[in-house]
Amino acid sequence: SSVSSSSSQTNTTTQTIINGWNLLSLPIDTTLNQTEFNSKYTNIVTMWKWTGTSWNAYSPNASLSQKIANAGISALSSITTGDGYWLNTTQNQNVTFSGNSYNIKTLSKFTTATTGWHLLGTGESVTVNELTALKSNIVTIWKWSGTSWSAYGPNSTLATKISNAGINTLNTINAGDGFWVNLQ
Repeated sequence: SSVSSSSSQTNTTTQTIINGWNLLSLPIDTTLNQTEFNSKYTNIVTMWKWTGTSWNAYSPNASLSQKIANAGISALSSITTGDGYWLNTTQNQNVTFSGNSYNIKTLSKFTTATTGWHLLGTGESVTVNELTALKSNIVTIWKWSGTSWSAYGPNSTLATKISNAGINTLNTINAGDGFWVNLQ
């Protein structure tokens, strides 16, 4: 048996993947290595992770993988707890994960994040208000839902601009969702 801290619980989560682009995170505290990508997700076209300074990418297609390498983009070797990542696939699928949950609010990827854009994810549902309560330097938070963007800006002027642009207001980020946060 394993001992878990009071902040995490063992759970089983099903991630719904759509044909096309998905902005995801691991819904449990774990790491997926490149060799595990294809056993977890089917019909992968590409996977992308933003490191804070550059993109890393993976494709099981040798020709596409070579094009990525030729473009000077580093190979994506793993996805780990708190990482947000893009998955482009040609098939709708439900993917099951079992393990301990985690919340991005407690991870150093979020708590020590500095100025700029960060691609993160969470294993437990979190509200944008919870995130902005922890970091006063959040400019915007963006989430892709498979068909459209939703965004949140704690600054009322920016919030109005987001609304006026016809972009849905983001309130909650769910387990397994990836999201962009811009810090000033």
